[in-house]
Amino acid sequence: MESRKHLCQSCHCLVEEDAKFCSICGQKKIVKTLSFKELIGDFFSNIFSLDSKFFRTFGRLIFRPGNLTNEYVAGKRQRYYTPIRLFLFWLTIAFILLNLVFSDLQKDSNRMDQEVQVETYKDSLRIQFDAVFTDSISQQKLDSLLPKEGVLKDMETSFFSINFDDSISMKDLYLLESDAIIEKYNITNFWKKQLVSQMAKAMKSPGDFQMYLLSHLSWIIFVSIPFIALTLKLLYIRRKKRYIEHLVYILHLHTFVFISCSILFAFLLMSSKLDDSIWPLLCTLGVSGLYFIISLRTVYQQSLLKTGLKIGLFFVFYPMIIGFAFIIFLLINFFAF
Repeated sequence: MESRKHLCQSCHCLVEEDAKFCSICGQKKIVKTLSFKELIGDFFSNIFSLDSKFFRTFGRLIFRPGNLTNEYVAGKRQRYYTPIRLFLFWLTIAFILLNLVFSDLQKDSNRMDQEVQVETYKDSLRIQFDAVFTDSISQQKLDSLLPKEGVLKDMETSFFSINFDDSISMKDLYLLESDAIIEKYNITNFWKKQLVSQMAKAMKSPGDFQMYLLSHLSWIIFVSIPFIALTLKLLYIRRKKRYIEHLVYILHLHTFVFISCSILFAFLLMSSKLDDSIWPLLCTLGVSGLYFIISLRTVYQQSLLKTGLKIGLFFVFYPMIIGFAFIIFLLINFFAF
């Protein structure tokens, strides 16, 4: 007797009636209409389910440098997460944590603004309080509350140089509007006017400006990745590897770096003293450097001497690529702020 079959709701293939999953697409057999409970259940199931692919991918990526690249290039791709997916996920995590680490900059900016406001109007405050509180004891208490020398005093000795001939007081950048600064210093060049205008904005809200730059910083890495892969292609041009293979390795390498940085940033968030961050930072750099050496030898199969030479050349071009992307990024975002 022929067994009964039903159509899979996902791929519309015939599936045995008693089968719980479709043998073609893996879709679970659905016998009831969609409910809110099922929708929430599917969400948490996808979020918290850790299958063998998860452990296999991160096990090879973290503990066997370069092995995941070799496996993926060799065609064993169904067993692992895709390089671009890993890269984007950990890039996002790293920069979210980095933004949290630097969130104190906004607090410092607000505190500095309060100090400047008090210092700016302390003379008028003194006159008003002296008129109300004439006794010497109250005046002494007022003297202890009002700042003697604060942030404005430091700004008077600091200058922002447009070129070798012109320099603008940081105090003026903070207190004056951009039009007043341009008129005071007799600035006529169009680009210098734009630079002064943006610098005045950045000085008035340094925390906002730094957070603005950090929020867009991930694009530097993302845009630089294809050019970094091209650098490896040129360094290993005799290895006859395709460009895409170098790109896969660079994505895996930066994914590990982002994982290391995420651990560092998480440590800094839990630490009460950011001044003691030098040793965790050095450890992160050391681990990343060691990983780079081992993974490079694993993927390209060259001697330690040749690998060291290639690493030296790589670190000549790497800062140039990142620096060039950073300059373009900084110019675009500085004038867009």
